[in-house]
Amino acid sequence: MPPRPKELERDPTEQVEVHRPDDRFLPIRACELSEALSADEDALGPSAVEVRAVAEALLEVIEQEASRFERELCDHYANFNPDRDTIPRHSARGAERAKELARPLLELEYLFGKANFEKLSDVQIDEAVHAANTYGLRIRLHPDQVEELSIWVRGLKTIERQRRDFRRLLRRRTVLIPVYRRLAVAFRLKDSPHLVLKLFKEIPIEDVQALMPHAEVRMNPFDRLLLLGGGAGTVGSTAAKVLTTVGSAAAMGKLLWVLIFGLGTLAFRTVMGYRRARSNRDSQRTRHLYYQNLNNNAGVIHSLTMMTAQEELKEALMAYAFCMAADERNPIASKEDFKDRIERYLKDRFDVEVQFDISDALESLTRLGLWADQARLRVIPASQAVERLREHWQSRRSQCYHQDMAQGG
Repeated sequence: MPPRPKELERDPTEQVEVHRPDDRFLPIRACELSEALSADEDALGPSAVEVRAVAEALLEVIEQEASRFERELCDHYANFNPDRDTIPRHSARGAERAKELARPLLELEYLFGKANFEKLSDVQIDEAVHAANTYGLRIRLHPDQVEELSIWVRGLKTIERQRRDFRRLLRRRTVLIPVYRRLAVAFRLKDSPHLVLKLFKEIPIEDVQALMPHAEVRMNPFDRLLLLGGGAGTVGSTAAKVLTTVGSAAAMGKLLWVLIFGLGTLAFRTVMGYRRARSNRDSQRTRHLYYQNLNNNAGVIHSLTMMTAQEELKEALMAYAFCMAADERNPIASKEDFKDRIERYLKDRFDVEVQFDISDALESLTRLGLWADQARLRVIPASQAVERLREHWQSRRSQCYHQDMAQGG
């Protein structure tokens, strides 16, 4: 019999209490979900084919709402955008500027939530930083340099990573480490007028602190060991010369010059080694940020808006399809039963486990007027739904939906 595969080790960061986000994100493109549902008569019955037309009509309305909100938010963010290349309309200061900043911050918080991100609290950020100290770049934080800071995450998974183990003579081993699928940072430095937005992908929890604006790379123990080794070599060669000089009484006058040269060489190597190590660590951090970075500033708003539209569409489509498939022989007993049916279907059909956001899905059906009997979770027929959605889109009935919700409406 072939040997059993060796089980991968869990990374020590997994032993640290790290925040695990509520994974409401459905990792399937809306168009692919629509195609799958419309072809699945086993789960949805003969009316499954009508799902595609409903999905197209839903998309028109949902994109209309999302694009209007993006335009409004970009206008509110413009004065704080570090990438702006147009003249600001005015230069607010102090309390007036803080008041002006409050609106895009509130709208951004709403947008992250609708895109199924979750905000890390200060305690959760501290937990992530604590986990980061186990491996990876050594980072020194300077929180006194930051005026505003928030971190948003979506999804958690594990990836494989190679480690060198000192207990195994520096042999490599493969471990599993926890990774945030998407991570966004919003920050404003002290004495800066700009609100900086950054969006990253596949960020290990151990690397979270390297993404913070007040992070400064410092040397790790291995860097210090290299410096110590270089210094030890200089000390050894100097000591050998000193012993040779002491052995010759006539050359005692050279001893002082040997010591001065040796100490000077030691100091030079130490300083240059420190600068080289710092440069290597900064380069490592830069490469990490470059390859994991998805978008910045206004581009982050655009990405989040598109994510929001996708999430709204998928949630509404799943809710409509399963309400349509329910009949007198198999009625939906409750909201919890409804949520459970959808999650089981996603697991069986796509092999994904999510915490389906049933509240958002049902709210979308209510907003778009697709209920025939809301109490019994019965929807109007597909042909009628398509007609109603097109009329909804043409009249722009809910184009300000996101603005109203973001302001507490």
